[in-house]
Amino acid sequence: MGVNNNNTDCMTSHNNIYIGKWFLPEEPDRKIFGTLSFSKEDKPVLLVFEKLGDSTSFTFDNFQQITGHVYNQNDKKDYTIELINVMQISGNYHSSSKFTYKTNEYLLAKGFLKPTLLLFKDIYLSADILNDWIKPFGNIKEEMSDKSEFNFSIEYTQPASFKLFVEDNLSIYCYFRGSYTWKMNRSGTAIESRWINLELKKGGALDEFHKLVSSLENLLTLLFNNQVKFTSTELKDTQDITYTHYFAGRKDNFITNKSSKQGIGFDYFKSNSQIIIGEWIKKEEELRLLVNNFFTAFGNKTMYLENRFVAYLSLLEQYHKLRFADYNPKGKKYIEMYRKVTSKLTGDLLSWIKARLDDKTEIRLKTRLLDLIEKFSIPIDDEVLEKIIATRNHFVHLDKDIVNVLGKDELYNINQVLEENIIRILLREISIDQQ
Repeated sequence: MGVNNNNTDCMTSHNNIYIGKWFLPEEPDRKIFGTLSFSKEDKPVLLVFEKLGDSTSFTFDNFQQITGHVYNQNDKKDYTIELINVMQISGNYHSSSKFTYKTNEYLLAKGFLKPTLLLFKDIYLSADILNDWIKPFGNIKEEMSDKSEFNFSIEYTQPASFKLFVEDNLSIYCYFRGSYTWKMNRSGTAIESRWINLELKKGGALDEFHKLVSSLENLLTLLFNNQVKFTSTELKDTQDITYTHYFAGRKDNFITNKSSKQGIGFDYFKSNSQIIIGEWIKKEEELRLLVNNFFTAFGNKTMYLENRFVAYLSLLEQYHKLRFADYNPKGKKYIEMYRKVTSKLTGDLLSWIKARLDDKTEIRLKTRLLDLIEKFSIPIDDEVLEKIIATRNHFVHLDKDIVNVLGKDELYNINQVLEENIIRILLREISIDQQ
């Protein structure tokens, strides 16, 4: 099989300008001339010379979707662009009317396409870290046939994709793709990239796409112990049209790492992927609040150390309440007395006493952390735990008189310990016991 160099990513950046006609999918016959450019943050900015939607309205309108049939001045090709969740940011209603719209998310496809409902059956995801994690499977053959004429040939044998997960409406595969680059000396290099392919048997809209992508990024982040954000995304709709998907700035607030060497190996994952992915889908929903809180903090470079510290402790406390709801730290003597007292009471008096004795809100954070430290062998000793509790109370209650708090370097190190063990706890939830 030859190597494919058909690149749909036409370098969307602030250097690109798209000129053409724009319209709302529900008003395909009312097309308005306009220009799409990009801000320094690579966010699309659309300037049109007539108001989209209700042209008599003086309000700033937002649109779920705006379609453009446009010409790219850089590569001299025609494209269809779908701007998603668009917000009007300016409007001039005088003789030289101009209206500006802005968004973060858009889809790009070759040629001029008819308006579509944007229902997708295939999702293709890639990131540099996948190429490090998954070993090459294809066969690449490079050959200089005649040095005097600089005849250089490349052949790439694409391996078959293989399944990672299958359920009623969702199948996940590992998929391979070859590409090549030419050098100045007329030689070339073939590259195999590894992709995750999600197949939706019933199709799905963009909100389903976002949910699936976020879920997979979170799972891979746990497996790699590194923040993962997919860098290349393609969608194939139910009409077999392929779009390249962009979301400007979605990686900017996170620290990403290209190495996967400290995480779970791909061979182990491949052998157990049906169980791991199935458990993750179930547990992510079951622990939704905890999972969201963790991934909001993990790798977020805009978050202060203090906020991350409080977030991780709160997460561990919530996890203990959820997973160990029957936990009672008061010992056998307390339980004996509890039974004696409640056995001698009846009616409203019994209900009142039981309600207060059964109330576990008085279980202290320190007590819950001690239980988690023991259950999961978290490397925190009693002295460090006292400082952790004091520091948490200092931050939460804003009590300046609290002493024995963690310094900045200590806080950074404790955050690392908490982070690593939260990941270990979540991995155990999906049947990966990482000692």
